[in-house]
Amino acid sequence: MNGLIQYAQVSTIIMESWPIAVEWQITQMEYRERGINNYSDPFYAISASYPISSGYQYWTPSISQDYTSIFIDLVDDHNQAGRFGNTGIRDNVTGFTLASIESQFLKHVYGMYSLGEELKAFKPAGVTDEQISELLEAR
Repeated sequence: MNGLIQYAQVSTIIMESWPIAVEWQITQMEYRERGINNYSDPFYAISASYPISSGYQYWTPSISQDYTSIFIDLVDDHNQAGRFGNTGIRDNVTGFTLASIESQFLKHVYGMYSLGEELKAFKPAGVTDEQISELLEAR
């Protein structure tokens, strides 16, 4: 019962964005095993529906308020700014891994504020608090 109460306190953006990142990573591994080495690279594109056609790289707040690429943005090294004119998310954060997020602090994240606090506490070398704040404010 205690876990159910804890889960009920988690915001929808965290509940929906985490599985998107896990799916992205598993799909990336699968595609690369099959010889598609550029899956989710900045210029990857196929003739499928958006955003999968771009390997989840070009999400904007106008696509969805809950289903976001926030956790992907923490891992990848691609800055989306300018992809959609002025609407691309400025993503200057990289160096996290989904495994480290899950093992170090995901269980303490309930919303964007607590995510920001945990990201700043566990940030990799070269990432600043300002970069994290800028990325989260784009949501």
